[in-house]
Amino acid sequence: AQGRHGASGLVFGLWLLLSLAGNVWVGGALLNQLEAPYAVDPAFDPPLELLVVLGGGTTLRPDGEIQGGPSGDRILRAARLYHAGKVKRLLASGISVGGITQTTPRDLGDEARQLWVCQGAATTAIFTLPGPRNTAEEMMLAQEWLTQQADRPGPKLRRVGVLTSAWHLRRTMMQARHAGLDAVPVASHFRGGRPVPNLMGLVPSGHGFFRT
Repeated sequence: AQGRHGASGLVFGLWLLLSLAGNVWVGGALLNQLEAPYAVDPAFDPPLELLVVLGGGTTLRPDGEIQGGPSGDRILRAARLYHAGKVKRLLASGISVGGITQTTPRDLGDEARQLWVCQGAATTAIFTLPGPRNTAEEMMLAQEWLTQQADRPGPKLRRVGVLTSAWHLRRTMMQARHAGLDAVPVASHFRGGRPVPNLMGLVPSGHGFFRT
């Protein structure tokens, strides 16, 4: 109204950016792009001889007991595949970084192992890989672990899968290829989907920003 077109354009642009970034429809579309290639399970025939499960699926209760975290479907999905006979062995990896969400690091691989044992998985079928702090390190150390296993007597682990959240899987497979790990992608914890059609989806919200 005062003719300040530059300022008006800037405010409108910021308003539009805020509206789009907090829109559950935009966030859902972006997530679907990441998750779509993994919406259908890979062939588990023959079963995977080893499934590498990335850390990050566990947290701690106030009393210190292990519980599933926001990405806890990684733990549940791996257990289901194991009990269905589609996966013969499980390899849990990861360590939390101290000073970010807790004072001291936690062994995320061992936390996953404990939950699998509680769900009836055989301890002889579970391996852990402590130490890696991020996806790149997890893939690199998993490949080193597999190389060491190949030199030992016993069954060879030729058919290997990698399981993580669906939105995270594309980057994980890039890191796996960079580390020389030939693996089958297995997805869990889908976050995309199609929101219920209504005008409320256009209103910026915390959930919309989270999805974006």
